[in-house]
Amino acid sequence: MEKVARIILTVVLAIVLNVEAEAQFRSLSEVENEMRQDRIALEKADKNPTKVADQYELGRLYIACNQYDKGIKWMRLAANKNYKKAQEHLVMIYALMDKPKSFYWAKKLANTGDPEYEYITGYMLENGMGCTKNIKEAKMWYQRAGKKGNKDANEALARLGVNDLPLAQRVDVGLTAHFSFDSEDKVCSKGLSGRCEGIVNFANGHGSSNYMELKGIEKPGCYHVYNSSSLNLNDAWTFSIFVKINSRLSMDGWGYKCENGAQTIMAKSHDRNGFAILCHINDNKFSTWIAAMDKKWVSGVGGNIPGDFLNKWVHVAYTYEKNTFKVYLNGQLVKTQESKGDFAEANSRDLFFGKFSDTWYPLNGCLDEARFYNRALSEAEIKILTSKY
Repeated sequence: MEKVARIILTVVLAIVLNVEAEAQFRSLSEVENEMRQDRIALEKADKNPTKVADQYELGRLYIACNQYDKGIKWMRLAANKNYKKAQEHLVMIYALMDKPKSFYWAKKLANTGDPEYEYITGYMLENGMGCTKNIKEAKMWYQRAGKKGNKDANEALARLGVNDLPLAQRVDVGLTAHFSFDSEDKVCSKGLSGRCEGIVNFANGHGSSNYMELKGIEKPGCYHVYNSSSLNLNDAWTFSIFVKINSRLSMDGWGYKCENGAQTIMAKSHDRNGFAILCHINDNKFSTWIAAMDKKWVSGVGGNIPGDFLNKWVHVAYTYEKNTFKVYLNGQLVKTQESKGDFAEANSRDLFFGKFSDTWYPLNGCLDEARFYNRALSEAEIKILTSKY
């Protein structure tokens, strides 16, 4: 069954079963008498401001008792006076009985600016549910919902293609996870959760944005994100983040303090059972690379940019598509590497910003605005992300 139909069926069954549960111990004559009394009361209450709500409730009770014609009549009276609950109920009921009418009420709700119904309207247009199939109009509704953060709408746009969208809007299409690092309780996007571990500070000063600051090998800390499917890396993806290294003091491959050693941007657990994206400053350049022990696919996946970047923000982005990695630094493509990635094990692991899941390679620096996408962003789109700060 189609996705929206499943959603609608689930909701309408929950509503109907709830009312039926209330009515199942009463006789039909008792229910009818109660409804008759309600209707008489309604007829006497023309000037009662609760009339529309009462019409909706009466319609809901009729529908629960399988008297659909009477129930829909009352629902429509309330819906035609813009009572939202009645309009939503008609979307659900007509989805099972009369899809064109379901589409009519879904679009009416979408026109109020409700992102859920903007998405549903787009879905119905994309699939010709109760209307003529129209991909162009579907994408218009997806765009409206996507601008308001509707995840399903942005996933739909990623599936349909983004080339005809304004460039500035494309950077929200296919976004599956966002980490703002504004404060300890405002790090993750909706649907994700995590916690600070060790020494973690939050400060202001990266444009108008806050950021997370970590103290490195002397006082290691990180932000630990519990695993979620929205963090999965599959056939196409993008990871984007701002990084600032505050000190060259770091860790060598034996776990000892050293100058110019590796520092962790993010790790899906560990390089032994997942993979990590590392960085360092050495030889007057900022370098980044993917580390995964004994995994041949990571060989050569990384890049660098010349300059003195100590205590300076660098935008780092990795994309993967069609067995090809691309690495961008400050919006500049610095490396293209053909390699078939293997992310199955990493996709089962928690995410750590600033060090491995244990104490290895802690970052002495700052992180801001991390993003995961389920598609490979273009160079022009990467530049848009880079230019935000």
